[in-house]
Amino acid sequence: MECIIRKVKEARRAIRYSQGRNPSDSEIAAVVGVSVANVRLAHKCSRKVLSLYSEIGIGQNAKFTV
Repeated sequence: MECIIRKVKEARRAIRYSQGRNPSDSEIAAVVGVSVANVRLAHKCSRKVLSLYSEIGIGQNAKFTV
């Protein structure tokens, strides 16, 4: 899955650079050679995990509290 995530990121960046717009999942799937479902899964898996105690915004002291 890590290989697919890397290829999806590279394809998204290349299409965005060459065409000046954000590509659709089907365009990325065609470039990478995987299904649209795998492109969506790779995008979901590549999100960063953040702490609930991390700052919200830049230079602000607001924090999420339960």
